[in-house]
Amino acid sequence: MSIFYGANTAAGAFGGVIAYGVGNLDYVHGWRAWRWLFLIEGLITVFFGIMSYFMLPPFPQDYSANDRFSWLTPDEALYARLRTKYANGPHAPTYEFQWKDVIAAAKDRKTYFMMLMFWWGGSVPTYALSYTLPTMVKSLGYTAVKAQALTTPPYIFATIVCITVGVLSDRYKRRYIAIMSAYTLGLIGIIILWITVHYAGLYAVSYFAIFLAAAGYAAQAPIVGAWTAENFPNPSKRAAAIGFLMLFGSIGGGSIGSNIFLGSQAPTYPLGFGFAVGATVIGAMIPATLHYVLLVRDNRQRDQVTEEEVLNKYSPEELSRMEEHSPLFRYST
Repeated sequence: MSIFYGANTAAGAFGGVIAYGVGNLDYVHGWRAWRWLFLIEGLITVFFGIMSYFMLPPFPQDYSANDRFSWLTPDEALYARLRTKYANGPHAPTYEFQWKDVIAAAKDRKTYFMMLMFWWGGSVPTYALSYTLPTMVKSLGYTAVKAQALTTPPYIFATIVCITVGVLSDRYKRRYIAIMSAYTLGLIGIIILWITVHYAGLYAVSYFAIFLAAAGYAAQAPIVGAWTAENFPNPSKRAAAIGFLMLFGSIGGGSIGSNIFLGSQAPTYPLGFGFAVGATVIGAMIPATLHYVLLVRDNRQRDQVTEEEVLNKYSPEELSRMEEHSPLFRYST
């Protein structure tokens, strides 16, 4: 998941390079630069959209070693199917999509905690940076074209941090620590940038702060996704929860994040910086902490009952149907 989101962050780096190159095509063959940008990026998107049909692998249960672009051996494909099937215990129910699972996800407090974290601590600051980063760099004394090119290094750094934090959080199984580290890094970057934009001559410090902000807010995304997926063993409920998360995250980012750094307030952007700081602390860090505390509480309550007592009371089939409510299930924290 960190590679998936890291690729999205890396796209920001390539976008800056492409925008820099296209900026030099202004009035070439009578076309303005923005028309060239739409054409080039549109063609790239269409090309990879078509290629994805041939390259995306199927679900493990549908995988065949004879599929095109097959990269798993028959034994590896079998292992992938069994690992998915028996992920939640020795009894493997046959999961099929049911609307009641969507309703269950909509009623689950975990869904709303993750939505808040992804919305306020991820989408809003990320969209704000994406839309405003070239303008911020330009305010450091560079031309508009060079500003596009200078947005590339922060995104490259953010990609590296995004993947690294994701790998470490998975290895040590410490989702809360990882996501709070990401929020803190982004918050430090935003605060430094907010301070330094008021002082001429601190351009290097401001540019460094952009690296921190971009990295922190990029790194939180895969952790939110992984944390959500781990705590919803039912595939349909998990898909619904992630769907809600992505839906409201996109709405919040597009409608709010892209409109808080007002051009009339450049270069200090009091509303934009203040909103980003408040959203991160109140909208993301506090919900993340409360979510963590409640999950730890639930796990400790279940630790009070021994596995032998649980197995004497419930059959494996009953425990499997309980999903994350099973006394043997432990939430990822």
